[in-house]
Amino acid sequence: MKLNKKDLIILIITISIIVIGYFSVKCYLNYRYNYYIISGDSMNPNIKSGAELRVDKLKKIKRYDIVILEVGNSILVKRIIGLPSDKLNFTSDDQLFINGDKANYPFEIIGTTRNIDEEIYLDYQFYYVLGDNRDNAYDSRSFGKVSKSQIIGVVVDVNNP
Repeated sequence: MKLNKKDLIILIITISIIVIGYFSVKCYLNYRYNYYIISGDSMNPNIKSGAELRVDKLKKIKRYDIVILEVGNSILVKRIIGLPSDKLNFTSDDQLFINGDKANYPFEIIGTTRNIDEEIYLDYQFYYVLGDNRDNAYDSRSFGKVSKSQIIGVVVDVNNP
């Protein structure tokens, strides 16, 4: 089969568009998503040590999302409990109230919040994070609230071992 000059140009343009499109999508996905393998028990029973996580760096952060964040030189996985402008009340009987309403967790937790009897106000761009395994978690109870700039992204897929 012999191609004339016009057909050859159309073929080259078509192949170029496909190649550019492929690499554009690949670059976008590499920019948007990170992958992590976690170690530790702070998110048990929902995320186990050795789990593979896919993290979306562009997804909007919502209450109870699991996030990857940077605290000091450590990369941690925690759950968003408090959002900017929230008022959190931890009572002595281990209850959590968010803006006056009792928290009803749509996930399983282990342990207690260690009877923190205080109110926490979150300023603009600050979040409060907790591990799901409350007795074995290094979280906002230890290092305080976290800024938006410390949050790398939202976990969108968990592959537990």
